[in-house]
Amino acid sequence: MTLPPLAAGVSEARGWDNVMRHIMLAGKHLPVLPESLRSAGNKIAGCQSNVWLDVNTEDGASPFLAWSDSKVIRGLLAVMLEKAALSGPLTVAEWQKFLQQAGLDRYLSESRTSGLRYVIAALADPK
Repeated sequence: MTLPPLAAGVSEARGWDNVMRHIMLAGKHLPVLPESLRSAGNKIAGCQSNVWLDVNTEDGASPFLAWSDSKVIRGLLAVMLEKAALSGPLTVAEWQKFLQQAGLDRYLSESRTSGLRYVIAALADPK
């Protein structure tokens, strides 16, 4: 499987510091989620950081919109948004496989991994 550019950059980085740097740089590609969409209804429960996810985008140009107050989580969301834009909707298993192939599962803390599971569940089963 060929990884999208942001995920490839993370995957090719060596060492924790470089991986985290690439993840945080990827976050600069994440469009800013308007304050109006940072509502309680869009907030992902279970995440240590504040994470908002809007899977019902009005313009249809983006598969989802997201934001976090954490630079690392913003980077992960940017990597995931890029993948979703190229692949369309993914199942939980497909998201997990993608994160493994990108090497993200090796460098995330347990709390970030746990929070990411909630984001993946919301993406795989939008309400």
